[in-house]
Amino acid sequence: MYANSQKHFTAQFGGPDNLTIDQGDDEGVLLRTREGAPFPTSPNPMYLLASEGTYWNYVQGETRAEARTGFPAESGGAMNARSLGLSWSASPYSVNGILRLDASAKDIQFSSVDRGDITVVSASLSQETITWELARKQGGLPIRVVREKNGEVVAESRSRLREWNGTWYPELIEFYRKEEHDGQVPYDTIVVSSAVFDAPNLPNRISPATIGIDAGTIVTVRDMKSKSVEGRVWDGAAFITLEEQLKRHERGEWKTGPTHAANFDRAIAEGRVTGMGPRAATTQPRDAKTIESEWEAYTRKFIVLYELDDAQSQRALQVLAKCQEAARKQVAPHNDEYRQIDERLAKLKDLPSDERQKQQAPLIERQKAMLAPLDKIFESQLKPGLEAIPTRAQRQKVTDAKKP
Repeated sequence: MYANSQKHFTAQFGGPDNLTIDQGDDEGVLLRTREGAPFPTSPNPMYLLASEGTYWNYVQGETRAEARTGFPAESGGAMNARSLGLSWSASPYSVNGILRLDASAKDIQFSSVDRGDITVVSASLSQETITWELARKQGGLPIRVVREKNGEVVAESRSRLREWNGTWYPELIEFYRKEEHDGQVPYDTIVVSSAVFDAPNLPNRISPATIGIDAGTIVTVRDMKSKSVEGRVWDGAAFITLEEQLKRHERGEWKTGPTHAANFDRAIAEGRVTGMGPRAATTQPRDAKTIESEWEAYTRKFIVLYELDDAQSQRALQVLAKCQEAARKQVAPHNDEYRQIDERLAKLKDLPSDERQKQQAPLIERQKAMLAPLDKIFESQLKPGLEAIPTRAQRQKVTDAKKP
């Protein structure tokens, strides 16, 4: 159960990789507001992949993704199917992460005792104790995990196990905590409807390509250690800058992946990639990185629309890169102020609607003023720069296609 409504997931792991696919609720909705209304997001499943120290967030069929780096090795980044039932909560961590085995690991005191067919294992550190009740005849898996602080049970999970074609695994897990109904009623429940292990058709590793991320995908990379956020291009093996992509294109070394190319063409056909530039007032202004991304989408649409050849496409991307660099220089002096306004806006979210809008208005107008020069760059540099590239024949073909 999730936010008082049932959610559906598919989980998969291979080698050190861990994948969770969010299929949405009973209506296929991925995210809802507090009031229960669907967020205006893609109806496609969301992939949450932890692989090679990077946590990927990608909605099927999209041209963009998010990646977070700098996670500790024990973190799964998403709900880890390997650890299902091993924690008192639906933990995204491996066993080491659940135990928080770090520099203080040597101070953890372990004990074990058999009680019939159950082995009880406890790990204690300072005032906290975690206890596992392991069913030896059912794969040695936990049927109960308890977390105690100062001798009081603060959270626990209870599992019903099942043998899935020779492999024991949870079928039902209920989660309890002290602050929810005094720990007497489960606050969350996971029901496993099917499970398959070591099937010959399952991959040994799960990579970004497995979930549809290939060369050309635009990625927002967030470093969890340095807290930096950067826009990058995925080349199929690593993150590169747009400038590096252009250099490879110049050398004839760049090839867009087939999945990304198909997703981009579909986005254009569905009208999800449109011309950018000055817009009508919105309740929340775009940020500079979003505008840069919109410019890239506009440029790629322009390349497709006019059927530019490789040399022309290279020129178009060079124009884009110069405009994006100009945009960064334009907004750099305002980055701290923009971030401070974002923080102030976030603090207003719980106010009554009328009061919230009243206090938001001047803050949003200030952010729009900071970004206004970017619309000028779009109109005076990007659009004219691109319009100068097509030949007369290419222009005429587009004009003819628009005629009724």
